[in-house]
Amino acid sequence: MIVIIHGIFGLLSLVSGLAVMLMQKGTLPHRRVGMVYFISMASLNVLSFFIYEMWGHWGPFHYMALVSLVTVSAGMVAIIYFRHRPKGLEWHYKMMYWSYVGLLMATGSHVMGPTVQAFRTWGLAGNSAPLLAMAILWGVPCLTGAILIRRYHRRVFTATSATHR
Repeated sequence: MIVIIHGIFGLLSLVSGLAVMLMQKGTLPHRRVGMVYFISMASLNVLSFFIYEMWGHWGPFHYMALVSLVTVSAGMVAIIYFRHRPKGLEWHYKMMYWSYVGLLMATGSHVMGPTVQAFRTWGLAGNSAPLLAMAILWGVPCLTGAILIRRYHRRVFTATSATHR
């Protein structure tokens, strides 16, 4: 049952996270959907600490869930307590966007096995199937996220600081 609820919170996090990123920032809908994202991410991560099917004990995905929980929490702390301080909004922005990138990479982990199997079915042998799957499911979200986060950050926060000079 925990795995099913974990999956539901995962889907809710994916949808609400994408929605909040596409919304106009600072509006009431952005704050409300952002709270849905935060609660679903926090719930998703906490529930993951009780899932032991893969390793039989605390494993690498539990450590990644800890990082995710810290990242999304740091984003909330930044907006609640530091939004009026220099760099407070930037910290919120970076932490929340990186939490979403981590969510995409974690989602990739859940489909890694079937993806490797599909690549092997298509004729990839040896280590090439898992390496290609890792590159696509982990590398692409991380690299794309880094580029987009940096580009959007430069555009928004450079324009914002230029208008306040």
